[in-house]
Amino acid sequence: MKKISPVVIVGLILTVACLLLYVSGPTFVQAVSNYAYDAFIRQVSKPAQSDTIVIVDLDDASLQKYGQWPWPRYRVARLPQRIMDQGAAVIGFDIVFPEEDRTSPVVMQRDLSTNFNLNVKVEGLPEELLDFDRMFADVLKKGKNIIGCFMVPSELPVEKADESLDPTFKPHIGDKKKNASVAADLHDFLLQACGLTISIPILSAASRPAFFNAVADGDSIVRSNPLVWGYGERIYPSLALEAVMLYTGIPRCMVVYDDQGVQGISLKKAFIPTDKLGRIIVNYRTIREESNEGFASSFPAYSAADVMEEKLPAGALEGKIVFVGTSAVGLKDIKASPLTQFFSGV
Repeated sequence: MKKISPVVIVGLILTVACLLLYVSGPTFVQAVSNYAYDAFIRQVSKPAQSDTIVIVDLDDASLQKYGQWPWPRYRVARLPQRIMDQGAAVIGFDIVFPEEDRTSPVVMQRDLSTNFNLNVKVEGLPEELLDFDRMFADVLKKGKNIIGCFMVPSELPVEKADESLDPTFKPHIGDKKKNASVAADLHDFLLQACGLTISIPILSAASRPAFFNAVADGDSIVRSNPLVWGYGERIYPSLALEAVMLYTGIPRCMVVYDDQGVQGISLKKAFIPTDKLGRIIVNYRTIREESNEGFASSFPAYSAADVMEEKLPAGALEGKIVFVGTSAVGLKDIKASPLTQFFSGV
């Protein structure tokens, strides 16, 4: 009986393996890839390579000290003021303020007039205390501040953005074809929104809106996240990208693409490679040992109450990019990552 060549046997095994992969479909292949990536990240993750990032946490201690969230805007305004007083370079709120502050005297006057036909006058208050949203906006104008917004995902692109949703929009992200022969349109590749939840115009005009969406894989673990998002003809930046632009003083960036999709984000001499949808693979850093239970973080985190009371170590916020997020029970912004199921969303 003629012996079968080892080469033939190996070829048959590989053929069967390929058939199994084909039959099982890309879901199985993606699951194996995700598992390998998670294991790799757990083995090689390193501590944060820069001391530029700091988190200010709206934790339970802050809410016990200053009351339930949402705080009145006059109190919210004190937080970025205290952060700027301590030398922060950029502040990014992983929060959206889509409605007026109902505790503001001007809003209460209007509501009483509308609902009860009462012409109520507020006397004895200084002009600057009549409108808490304006107080907050005036503080935001003093520094480099970003307020989060939420992109409403859509399978299909919207031809034109509803300008009434963000009337203060200022475009500062352009697109650049990698070569002259590219026929595709950038919005054929970007993640698309059919709308957005954004802060009221007075706050959006005083800051830089940027989305805080986290896009998880099918198993609910966040491994990559978009740096840009399309809404009609508009392009919105992520909170992270906007923070980098403000921190480095770059007024405009470009999304570079070709017929295969997005290649990356060009920031003057720097280039951030992405996948074809404009997403960057998250290179997770080691979780800090001092991270609070339920709020795993790779970066230093300070209670908002300590910031308000100026109890931070000297220089803790000096020259930093400060992200304001929350770990308070009932407000928890927790995401699953390759390192833990309880990673800080911000």
